[in-house]
Amino acid sequence: MPTVTPDSPTASSAASSVRRRLLRAPLWVLQVLHLSKSFEDNPLLGSRLLNRLGLHVVRVVLAHLVTRWRAWLLSPWASAGDRRAFRQQGYLVVPDVLPANAFDTLAAEVRAFDGAEARECVQGDTVNRRTPLDPAAREALPGCRALLEDREVRGLLQWAATTLRPPLAFVEQVFHARQQDDRPDPQKHLHADTFHPTMKAWLFLEPVPLEKGPFCFIPGSHRLTWARLRWEYRRSLGWRQADRYSRRGSPRLTEADRQSLGLPEPVLTFLRAAMAHSAPERLQDVAAFRAEMDAAFEALGDP
Repeated sequence: MPTVTPDSPTASSAASSVRRRLLRAPLWVLQVLHLSKSFEDNPLLGSRLLNRLGLHVVRVVLAHLVTRWRAWLLSPWASAGDRRAFRQQGYLVVPDVLPANAFDTLAAEVRAFDGAEARECVQGDTVNRRTPLDPAAREALPGCRALLEDREVRGLLQWAATTLRPPLAFVEQVFHARQQDDRPDPQKHLHADTFHPTMKAWLFLEPVPLEKGPFCFIPGSHRLTWARLRWEYRRSLGWRQADRYSRRGSPRLTEADRQSLGLPEPVLTFLRAAMAHSAPERLQDVAAFRAEMDAAFEALGDP
């Protein structure tokens, strides 16, 4: 019968694995106190024992409490009507955010702009191309710069994100059914991005009919109800049987999940923040293109 000696490759590999885990342990502890979301990558976040004791649910509750407190501090940045609508629905739709001439100028300069490196992400048959609006790009795009520096617009975004930091901004192009790929696009399944509130905003540069992929939301899915906490608890215990994105902290919602959470049918809209959302699944076989500007915050980052 083969034996494992201290000098054998098997023993050396095991010792090396133990050393690596010991070195990573302080990082794993710090991640519990921060924004890390992957059950798979952190053995503390994925621990069945700790989650049975409520670790994941406690992190969810604390994240929402901190966000609500910060939103209260920043409440002068948004009107009472916008704050009420956002709390009720989880998203805001802001029509005519720019005068017609300013919007036409912005759209024209974005379409003509070719001065920054674009980055592409391919998921299933969808290609998402994003061009970061860094300081140099904003100098070349005065319309974009004016919008992002507009006091009212920026204040509303910062209130929704509960932070005073400026957003990360991009020009985004989404190509549906661009790739010949049988794998599904995970963004076309209802999902939440992470366990804590976030804020994302879009300015669409053209009309977005169904075939071009308006966002699909479940109103009220941002609320931390008792049913939601029970669902979060169950998924923290059963994450090993979930899909890849759910294991990494971005849960996908099934129709059974929606019904168990007591949530209404999804609706189509054009702005999203901190809730269950997707692109409509019926776009899976429709070739279409959508152009927009978007801005994003991590709501629990440094204020």
